[in-house]
Amino acid sequence: HPSSTLKCPRWQEGVHHVYHVPFLGHRVALIVQILGMTRVQVQRGTRTLTEISRSGIGWTAMPLFLNHTLPYVIDGQFQLPVYLGTVPLSLSEDIERMGCEEALLEHQRRKTAVLVPAASVLVRVVDLQRGPTSAGLLAGDGTPNPVPPN
Repeated sequence: HPSSTLKCPRWQEGVHHVYHVPFLGHRVALIVQILGMTRVQVQRGTRTLTEISRSGIGWTAMPLFLNHTLPYVIDGQFQLPVYLGTVPLSLSEDIERMGCEEALLEHQRRKTAVLVPAASVLVRVVDLQRGPTSAGLLAGDGTPNPVPPN
C-alpha cells in the first residue's frame, strides 16, 4: 500500500545529536532499530481509544570511526542492509569485543542476523565538529541538511 510506513517512513523525531562519543576505534558503532507503528482501536467501556502498536521490523549497524587508530568520525550517507527482527542482545558486547564488521559477520554465521532481501536503510552521519567540510551534509548555517545533496 502506498501509504504504508514500510514504503513511506515518516521521521517525526527529526535530527538526533549525540555528543561526547568516546573514541574506542572500530569498537564503536551506530545501531539503528527499525520499528513499525500501527494505530489500533481499543474499546474501553463505552469509549473507543486509539493506541499505537509497535513491532520490530529490522535493524542495522555501522562503525562510527575510520579505524582503530584514527579518531575521525565516518561521515556521509550510507545505504545499509536491513537485518530481520530485533537487535540481538549480545550485539553491542560483540561489537565492543571484535568490532562492528566482524560482529555482524559473526551474527550472520550464527543466524542471529538474517538479511531482509532487497531492503536497505539510508543513514546519514554528520560530524558537526568538522563544520562545512562535512561531506556537503551541512547547510550554510552549520546545521544538518534536511535533504541529502544530489
